[in-house]
Amino acid sequence: MGIEFAFCNLQPQSKPVQNHPAFTFLYNWLNGRAPELCIVLGSGMEHVVSDFSEIQSIDYHQIPGFPVSTVEGHTGKLLLLQGKRKTFLVMQGRWHLYEGYSFEEIAVPFRIFAALGLNRFLLLNAAGAVDSRFQPGDLILIRDHINLSFRFLPSPQTVNSNCIWSTEGNGVAQAAAKEAGIELNESVYVLMTGPSYETPAEIQMLSKMGAGLVGMSTVPEAIALAGYPVQVTGISVVSNFAAGLSALKLSHKEVGEAVHHAEKKLKEFLLHFQTLSE
Repeated sequence: MGIEFAFCNLQPQSKPVQNHPAFTFLYNWLNGRAPELCIVLGSGMEHVVSDFSEIQSIDYHQIPGFPVSTVEGHTGKLLLLQGKRKTFLVMQGRWHLYEGYSFEEIAVPFRIFAALGLNRFLLLNAAGAVDSRFQPGDLILIRDHINLSFRFLPSPQTVNSNCIWSTEGNGVAQAAAKEAGIELNESVYVLMTGPSYETPAEIQMLSKMGAGLVGMSTVPEAIALAGYPVQVTGISVVSNFAAGLSALKLSHKEVGEAVHHAEKKLKEFLLHFQTLSE
């Protein structure tokens, strides 16, 4: 499927990632042939790619200079999988600000992937529903985001945030959902630092700001890729109603259970998304 790229005309302002030890390591691990697509899995999603054949895998801690996932539900492993015609990368686990990582530390692996030649990124997450019309198990396309972490990448150049979420990539996601028979609504995702869940008053505030989803990830990764000629698409799996929208007590266990119930739907979506991305 031919896809045109629209991206910010910027050069990332940081030390060249080609000098990072992980760049050479991963270049060799991939035998100098990087795939085009990288899929980042959210909390409890390690099994949604089980229908694809694994070519090779490696734990994050084996990659020099790579952060290590410390949160339950994030395996911390990089997979090279075989798609219908092409290979693709999968990150089983990500890193969060509340783990103590900085924006820059989270950004480096994604900049390395972009420098290696990957040009399509699908960022998945489990998110709370601020919009009461969303139900646990729904897949929601991230149309835009609000960064309430108040943290940013150190850069003397302003990032044009209009370019972060790819119109072309979103079109592929909509087409994949249609082929899979899945309703895919769009909304605005808001980043909070966590690890505590929001209060009902905070959720009311986020709703008035125009947010439909709330979570603790994804935005640093998307911002890290701004300035590279890549497509960035985000999908949230609604894992729970945000505080004040349900009488249920919020917990990480509830998040994992909701993602598990959405596993079949997410598998179908990924199968079609990967094929359409080739």
